[in-house]
Amino acid sequence: MVGIITIDTALPQPIFLKIIRRASKTTNSGKRNIMESSRSMVLIHRPVRRVAGFTLIELLVVIAIIAILAAMLLPVLAKAKQKAQGILCLNNTKQLALAWNMYTSDNNDFLSPNRDGGDVQGWQAATANWKNPVPYAKLSWAGGWEDFNAGVTDNTNIFNLIYGAIGPYTSKNTAIYHCPADTFQVREGSSMFLRVRSNSMNGFVGDRQNCRRTGVNDWYPNFLQYLKMSTLSRPGPANTWLLVDEHPDSINDGWLIPDVTDPSRFVDLPASYHNGACGFAFCDGHSEIHKWHGSTIQPVKRVQYNGFAGDPQDVAWFVQRSTAPK
Repeated sequence: MVGIITIDTALPQPIFLKIIRRASKTTNSGKRNIMESSRSMVLIHRPVRRVAGFTLIELLVVIAIIAILAAMLLPVLAKAKQKAQGILCLNNTKQLALAWNMYTSDNNDFLSPNRDGGDVQGWQAATANWKNPVPYAKLSWAGGWEDFNAGVTDNTNIFNLIYGAIGPYTSKNTAIYHCPADTFQVREGSSMFLRVRSNSMNGFVGDRQNCRRTGVNDWYPNFLQYLKMSTLSRPGPANTWLLVDEHPDSINDGWLIPDVTDPSRFVDLPASYHNGACGFAFCDGHSEIHKWHGSTIQPVKRVQYNGFAGDPQDVAWFVQRSTAPK
């Protein structure tokens, strides 16, 4: 006969061990030791443990808490990203301003040419497929004509930057011509690309057409045109902007002219993709981010055009830092 002893392991350890010891002794009838008999068995009942888990209500509460935390954190992270982009933008424009100043030092105080329209187009032909320098009559700080039309090679042609007047002073680092907050792409072939340039230069700074000969801005002849660093007396290098992020719809050539006659209009519009602000570089070499107001902040329509309404406060600030009456 097989001896079966059932033991519950849930018992306290001293009682459990006592039962085992008693079971190992011979029974009252003098039979053999139960634990030594091959016919004896000790069955130990192990209690079934339940695995803890979430109830449906608990799970919904956790999901709700995560959603609340995400709603709180995402705006903070977005602002941190915009701040980082602003810092990188300032670094880029500062490097461009340094290259512009180096050109001036090497050219007897003459500022870099700053041309517009047809003069900055067709550089590939003018240089015999980039084998020769750009002729001075077409030379500008940067070349090319950008817009949102598909297949416009100037949108992605870095040679328009490398062969520009300040190109030799940038170590061919064409990334500094593009603002990291400018994420608006254009189509070329079957792919989408970022445009190579986001900035434009103050239209009252540098030579274009016959300005060097006459000393006069042909758009606004009653306002100063700066051709040499020494002529930047009013409002002064620290208060005369040199480069600006231009609105993606407004940008075409690298020449941006303010409207000095209309207090509520921009000819070419500065960008506002730094949370309603844009980056500026000034002629003394410093860079800053400036915040716009009201109608100056225009949505991007992905269509190239010029002539924009602007907040009078912004237009006045912009004109005062562009030039001065004669």
